[in-house]
Parts: sequence; C-alpha cells; structure tokens
Amino acid sequence: RGVSTRGQREVHDRGAEHEDARELDHRRHLSAQRADGKRRREHLGHCINGEAREHSVLVVRETERHDQQRQTTLAVRQAFTNMVLAKATLQLAQENLKSYQQQLDIHRTRYQAGDLGILDYERLDLQLAQYESDELSAETNLRQASDQLQVLLGYDQPRRNFDIAGNIVPPPLTGTLT
Repeated sequence: RGVSTRGQREVHDRGAEHEDARELDHRRHLSAQRADGKRRREHLGHCINGEAREHSVLVVRETERHDQQRQTTLAVRQAFTNMVLAKATLQLAQENLKSYQQQLDIHRTRYQAGDLGILDYERLDLQLAQYESDELSAETNLRQASDQLQVLLGYDQPRRNFDIAGNIVPPPLTGTLT
C-alpha cells in the first residue's frame, strides 16, 4: 500500500510540472507588467518638461490642501453636532431624574402611609440609581464631546466652561459628492 506504482508517479510528476509552468507564466506576466509601467513612466517623464512638472506638483499640493481642509471642516461639524447632541442628552437625563425623584417622593409618602409595601418601595428606590447613572453618563459624554471639539478648534487645554449654542437639526447640504 505504501509503494506507489510507476503510473501514479508519472501523474504526480506531470501535475507538479504543470504547477511549475503556471507559476513561471505568472512571473513572466508580472515582469512584463512592471516593464510596461516603467516604459510609460519614462515616456511621461520625457513628454512633460520641467515647467509642466512643477505645475502638476502645485496642482496636486493644492488638491491635497483642499481635501485636508474639507476633512477638517467635516470633523469640526461632526464634533459640534456631537456636543449639541450630548447637551440635549444631558438635559433629558436631568429632567428624567428630577421627574423620577418627584414620583419617588410620592411613593415614599404612600409607603409611610402604609399604602405601599416595603418591597415595592425599595424596588422603586433602586430604580433611582439607573436614572442617576444615566445622568452621570450623559455628563461624561458631554465632557468628552466638548474636549474633542476644543482640540479641533486648536485649544491647548480643554476648558470646563466651554459652551456652544445650536440645535440638533442638521444644516442643509450644499454641493454634490463628486
């Protein structure tokens, strides 16, 4: 069983030869592509004189500068929107906490009057922690959004009293994505 026959060896050898030939063809093809690319670059180099080359470099630099400016503007707008949203989220969390505390006061009165069982009151009191946690999370998100916007605006150190005014409605898009 471990001994192969002569016919099996020939099939195996032909398969290996076929793989080697395919790899050789692939290498030749890549080499030809590299040579074609080199010839094109040399041809373009001869066709473009020094002045035209300098103009091309300036055009590329201007395009890159414009693209960088566009990306920075987008980042600032996104950071601004994130901060406006974080402010609205914090305000909502604070309103929810205040409202729940008022409800809890009502339930406390009911508990003290004997109208509400201790387990029900403790369950309601325990839910207060979730509202407090939501408020703390919203405060952290606002601080992070503020820091991000300040960094994009060029502040060396984030200021805690930094504030913005705006609404959540996105501005209309101008231009096209071409």
